[in-house]
Parts: sequence; structure tokens; C-alpha cells
Amino acid sequence: MIKFKKSENGFTLIELLATLAILSLVIILAGSIHIFGQKQFIQQSEQVSQVNDLRYIMASIERDIRQTPKTEIEFEESLIVGDATYSHLGATLYKNSEILSDQISSFDVTLSEDKIDISLSSTMNGKKDQEVVSTIIYFRR
Repeated sequence: MIKFKKSENGFTLIELLATLAILSLVIILAGSIHIFGQKQFIQQSEQVSQVNDLRYIMASIERDIRQTPKTEIEFEESLIVGDATYSHLGATLYKNSEILSDQISSFDVTLSEDKIDISLSSTMNGKKDQEVVSTIIYFRR
């Protein structure tokens, strides 16, 4: 007759369920951290993109102002710089009827005898923050 050796190596049902429960918690925690990281990355990318757009627009306006004589710069409802006209309607900023950005909440210009002060504000981003870029350009005499 053949004798079978009894082996008691293995897992009980309780050990298996406990292991699965712990493993599930670890996977859920890791997934939550990953999703949180993705949301943060998206918000920061939008914010950086918004600031870059504002800086690009401001650089364009500054370049036009610096290349134009002071006598050809006016501001009433729109900023007129030589041949370029910057106008703000709603949330959109235009340059000669070409859209520069559709996320501008304010475009403020203060023109005085010896300087021009320009401020751009963006619309609210995902974190309800508003980005502001401003500059002062002094005219040479």
C-alpha cells in the first residue's frame, strides 16, 4: 500500500482574505496618489501656460511701443501704437482685429507725459487664481 504524506503547507481562507484586503488597500492608496498627482500637474500646466500667454502679449505690446515714436501712441478705448491697435472686448484682447488671447479679464493702460503703464490680468484659472502682468515704459525726451 502506498502511504501518502500529509502536508499542511498552504494558506487558510482567512489568511488569503486578509492578504487580498491589505493588497486592495495598498492599490487604492497608490491609485489615489497617482490621480492627485495628475490633477496637480494639469492645474500647474494651465497656470504656466496662462502666464506665458500674458508675458508674450506684454512683450508684443512693449516691442511695438518701443519702436514707435511717442507722438503716435494714444489711448482712449483702445491702445493705438503706430499702425497697431490693441483693443479689449469681453475676455478677448485683439491686435488689429486679430485675437491675441481670449482669456484676458482686464487690460489697463495709463498714458502720461513721460511714461505708459500697462497691466494685463487673466481670467480665473482652475485654482481660481488670476495672473497679473504689468510694466511701465518711460519715454525718452
